[in-house]
Amino acid sequence: MGPDKLPRFVVLTVFKDHCMGRFDPSPWVSENWISGLYLGDGRFVWGRFRDVDAAAHTCSFLPDSPSELPGLHQNESYPFMDGYWGQRAELVLDESRCWQRRLFEPSDKVRYPASSGTWMATRLSAEVPNGGQLVPGGWDHEHCAICNRKIGCGGESEGYVSPPDTWVCKECHGCFVVPRSLAFVN
Repeated sequence: MGPDKLPRFVVLTVFKDHCMGRFDPSPWVSENWISGLYLGDGRFVWGRFRDVDAAAHTCSFLPDSPSELPGLHQNESYPFMDGYWGQRAELVLDESRCWQRRLFEPSDKVRYPASSGTWMATRLSAEVPNGGQLVPGGWDHEHCAICNRKIGCGGESEGYVSPPDTWVCKECHGCFVVPRSLAFVN
């Protein structure tokens, strides 16, 4: 499945900070929902649907970055996705991403107290919050950015990684990334 099979948003009017349009019926349209309009070449304009009139299939689209509004053109039709599926689609459709097959190897992590009284953890880096506790080898797995399968300890031993540190499992790489397929969308 490619972007051509996605519901579409037709831009009717472009204003200073948003555009008005008509959308194909979709479960991905509701008031204030995050959405991405697909421009092609792996590029999305992210924003929110507002002023949704479900009966008339019209709404506003407010881009997160108003500087991206000039990329949307009156009377043009754009495939769209909700934020959840759209994040995954970006990984699959972005042809500039380089994916390398790699064995997952544990690295150090820092554990630190969260404001809720629980603990949070992050991979050891320069941006570690103060008050953290080093856990050698504690970052022992990642999750596939498409299906959430474990890669590393307790999961598949290897997967595909794209800088800076996005992982996908071997199955999702072969089924979706290589053919640029959105068949994972349900």
